[in-house]
Amino acid sequence: IMEILECLNVALQGREQTISGLLASVQRTHDAIQKLRCDTSFERVLATTIHLVEKYELKEVTVPRQPNIPKRLQHGPTEQFHAKTVKEYYCPQYFQIMDIISTQLIQRFAQEGLLVYEKLEHYLLTGQASEVLPQYPEIEYHLLSAQITTLSSVYKYTSVSEVVDILRKMPARERCFFSQVQKIVRILLTIPASSCEAERSFSALRRLKTWLRSTMTQKRLNHVAICNIHRDIMDKLDIEAIAKEFAMCCDRRKKVFRF
Repeated sequence: IMEILECLNVALQGREQTISGLLASVQRTHDAIQKLRCDTSFERVLATTIHLVEKYELKEVTVPRQPNIPKRLQHGPTEQFHAKTVKEYYCPQYFQIMDIISTQLIQRFAQEGLLVYEKLEHYLLTGQASEVLPQYPEIEYHLLSAQITTLSSVYKYTSVSEVVDILRKMPARERCFFSQVQKIVRILLTIPASSCEAERSFSALRRLKTWLRSTMTQKRLNHVAICNIHRDIMDKLDIEAIAKEFAMCCDRRKKVFRF
């Protein structure tokens, strides 16, 4: 179960994640959990557990002592149920775990705002009509439709981040042609599909401040934090060219580094 949820967690934290891909990953995880909610799956887990207990000489899996419900709290002639076997005791708990996971997945990822975001994203990536556009009076629908058609015919993209990169690389005069596309991109960027960048930023800053903050200024801390967070960009830089540029800044460095 944890392996399935960990796969979902990795998928949700992807940098190029889209809302449609996010919801598809959630649905696949939900379906996988539902398939595990059966007696056959529980018996497989129980057999594996018993095998590991025997292999590592651990305490045998048994039914724990079950307390009796006081007479005053019992209603009706039905007697209190006491599990007599390991399967009878742990199988309901196994099913309860599955039900909690399934319920939480539905509650967390079936929110109205998330579905609206998905429709906006879907419209940007495919150009198919969406009924949520009237909620945004600042967007001119007919112009947006024409601009998305033009953009998709010239460029290939599959995520919002790729559209952002395309717009950033455009000359300013060309970017003005896609004014409505810029508006919908700004709306989508207001609520990112993944919080991984923000989480990485906070965790990186905490680590840097713990180990290095006492020996550097605020300006240098900012620079180091940016380099630490955007490692993928840093790996593409030519370190020798940067070192040469640093050494050529003054005569003293030229002498020290022998340039």
